[in-house]
Amino acid sequence: MNQLDQLRIANLRANGWGYKKIAEFCGLSRDQVRAWCIKHSLEAKSEIQERVCSWCGSSLASVDPRARFCGSSCRHQSWRASLHRPKTCQACGQTFNSSDKPSQQYCSHACYVRSRFGTRGGRK
Repeated sequence: MNQLDQLRIANLRANGWGYKKIAEFCGLSRDQVRAWCIKHSLEAKSEIQERVCSWCGSSLASVDPRARFCGSSCRHQSWRASLHRPKTCQACGQTFNSSDKPSQQYCSHACYVRSRFGTRGGRK
């Protein structure tokens, strides 16, 4: 459990969420969440607020019902984390990370040329 998970658990517990719901949100087991909450003496509020930030788990005070993040910093962190998802090259099938371009489909220029022009990375 990292520091972000601990922050999410504390915020969600303060907003009245139960152990099982927090565990599903954070991708942890219910027992991990329960043990951490008991260790840190976190009690749930009696009033449940359903609107929470998708990144850190703190409550949302936005008027817009479509808002998913509590602020621009959480939105940017979420976006940057999504850029580092592993992708599969369409030419060779190798797994690669495309941190520069979200729409990148090939692991290298040679694979692009091979796929696009039917060559082995160079001239015919």
